[in-house]
Amino acid sequence: MSILPQRLRAIFTTAVLWAGAWILACVPVLTIAWLMGERGPDLLAVLRNGLVLWGGFGAMNGIAFGVFLMLAERNRTLEQLSRTRVALWGGIGAALFPAVLFLLIVAIPGFTLLGPGVAQAGIGGFLTSCLINGILGAVVATTHLSLARRLPAEVSRPQLTGGRAT
Repeated sequence: MSILPQRLRAIFTTAVLWAGAWILACVPVLTIAWLMGERGPDLLAVLRNGLVLWGGFGAMNGIAFGVFLMLAERNRTLEQLSRTRVALWGGIGAALFPAVLFLLIVAIPGFTLLGPGVAQAGIGGFLTSCLINGILGAVVATTHLSLARRLPAEVSRPQLTGGRAT
């Protein structure tokens, strides 16, 4: 298998894993917010919308992390990666997505991907979002590294001989 399909597969896998992590973080947060709020819409509708939105955010954060890690640490094996550097790339990759969204909201009048109330959140909401995403990204990145190190080498990197995986 050539290097490009391997890298695309790795980025796709990372995006799916990160989407799952953001969804797992989403369920308790949305449930608590619904219980403490006015309880207007149905809880299942709130969770369904939140899962799609947070899953998408997690996937985008995972893609950013995968690209940053691939570019910055391209000559290192899994065993040579430092947990601190992986956490740093995870935090930067995860904080970058809300930063880009905030810049789009500020730069493009009427840009309301997340709803009209987001534009009024201000710099405090932006910094909070970046901080929470960055912390969650660092945690997920180090967990991802720990899980990847536990896999046998054949599972994570199959060897190709004669056009077949062995």
